[in-house]
Amino acid sequence: MVGASLHGIHTRLDTLADDGRFEVVCARTGRRPFPAADHRFPSRSVAEEAARLVGQYRAALRRYDPTLARLDLVVCESVRDGRDGPRRQATVEFCHDVAGATFEALSAAGHDAVERAVMDHYLAAAERVLDRDALCLALLDSMAAELDRRLTVEELAAVCRDAARRLPEPVRHGDPLDDSLTRFRSLSLLDGYDRSTDRGSCSVVLSGYALAEERVTTLPLVVDLSRRHDTLPRIANACALDEETWRLTVVFDGPPTGLATAG
Repeated sequence: MVGASLHGIHTRLDTLADDGRFEVVCARTGRRPFPAADHRFPSRSVAEEAARLVGQYRAALRRYDPTLARLDLVVCESVRDGRDGPRRQATVEFCHDVAGATFEALSAAGHDAVERAVMDHYLAAAERVLDRDALCLALLDSMAAELDRRLTVEELAAVCRDAARRLPEPVRHGDPLDDSLTRFRSLSLLDGYDRSTDRGSCSVVLSGYALAEERVTTLPLVVDLSRRHDTLPRIANACALDEETWRLTVVFDGPPTGLATAG
């Protein structure tokens, strides 16, 4: 299964990583691609092996979405100390980072049947997608639907936490919800949002969310929030205000709900 392959590559990268001066980057953008975004390597030869593994990781995902960009991966010697600052990330890259980490989490938890169901759902949905750029969204939408259908709340919560741990550590600016929604807006996954808070409960209005049609696909938001907050959210009361606008409630208290879809 793809999750097992991705997990094996990720594990090998973790083994190669060290507090060295070499890193894998895209020659065109300068971005350090997942799953090596947080890694540095002790020598150029080791980093070259890591670049080969990153290429294999992305090739495995590209079997299901041919629009995933082929990166010109190169090895650079870093002269910077500390962690990188915020990086611009394309929508497709973000979606595949989340999907890849979630596939790994499913495989690690032994949810092979769920993994197969996700791919069956996605391959059927992909045949109906006219815009090739929307295939990455179809992958997340299919994944969320099958996770909701086939996992218990406890199993889904564990998968979300594990997927979040597999992604690079985020740059924290302040409120986790604002940080995540601002990131979604910068990725053009969201046109805009408004929020109000009452006794710890946030009412959020999402405008132009790319993963909302008959319901809101919350999985990528939950995974991103889990990187920024110690508690999984309760997402509830999702309702469509019009064709482009949804309102929902987000609370970081009590048992988690709405971890994959809401509404």
